[in-house]
Amino acid sequence: MSHEIIEPFIRRGAGKPKGKLAKSDFVKVESLALTRKGIADLVAISGLSGLTTLSLNDNDIVDLKPLAGLTKLELLLLQGNRISNIKPLAGLTQLTQLNLSRNRVSTLTSLSGLERLEKLNLINNQITNLRPLAKLKSLQSLMLNFNQVTDLKPLFGLKNLETLMLTGNLDLDDDHIEALEEALPRCEIEY
Repeated sequence: MSHEIIEPFIRRGAGKPKGKLAKSDFVKVESLALTRKGIADLVAISGLSGLTTLSLNDNDIVDLKPLAGLTKLELLLLQGNRISNIKPLAGLTQLTQLNLSRNRVSTLTSLSGLERLEKLNLINNQITNLRPLAKLKSLQSLMLNFNQVTDLKPLFGLKNLETLMLTGNLDLDDDHIEALEEALPRCEIEY
């Protein structure tokens, strides 16, 4: 079912409305927007090795394995799916923007090597441990609203951080926030 939904968008991106799609056609597709299409299976996207921008917001996606080979991706939007395992994203080292809001993510270990990330949206997940984010020195915007974050120390070294959203992390208190404000004086913190 997902293949039939995705193919017309691939054809548009490849500039080939009719005929058999060749491997060379798949490489031509640089951007794909498939928001609210009821997509669950991403296998049809796995060969789009030229993609730099991919929007899959508000679908029924659980398995990200087909995205693992899309190493040119710079922008990946996955909000509002059913994703819990983000391990397949570990090799997408060109990513500068990633949106995983409104999913079921609890572990961020796979993001620790995405050192080009500038914007990361993790609103409304099940995140408690921020240690994997400590190496993401390029981060400028980090949205962590409505998670279960308790320790902000891993963020103290993120000196490029300009915006940090923490609303709805009920176990954070004023002492946590004050210590972070001292460590990141240029960062606007919402809590």
